[in-house]
Amino acid sequence: MFSRLLIGIAVVLAPLVAAPSVAHAAQAPGKLASGATLWANQSVRSPGGRYFLTQQADGNLVFYRAPRTPVWSTKTGGNGVRTVMRKDGNLVVSTAADRTLFETHSSGAPGAWLSVSDDGDLKLYTPDRRVLWQPVTG
Repeated sequence: MFSRLLIGIAVVLAPLVAAPSVAHAAQAPGKLASGATLWANQSVRSPGGRYFLTQQADGNLVFYRAPRTPVWSTKTGGNGVRTVMRKDGNLVVSTAADRTLFETHSSGAPGAWLSVSDDGDLKLYTPDRRVLWQPVTG
């Protein structure tokens, strides 16, 4: 009886453990809220799923066009462990020791958030929807 219960629990939990996830801190599709963190294998996907920003397990933060065409990256592979949308408005990729590897230099905009749109835009917005930062791509 106990072994059947364990097998049942394993079957229910397996997809949750094995699959890369959308960031739990994301409050809406295509959005990484102020104060939220992306950990390894977490993504922010555009509402229609055409684009996504992923904190890869190798430490690189990469913006992709689906299914998996890279558009832009922070070039932090091998070092970064997390990306934080800081409450001061700065997007930061850092090491486990909290050393900054990449940042948008956009502090001074409390409440700013990251947006991933279906038209391929990756932008940081202020609470009043002014564009604070966007990467140079192409």
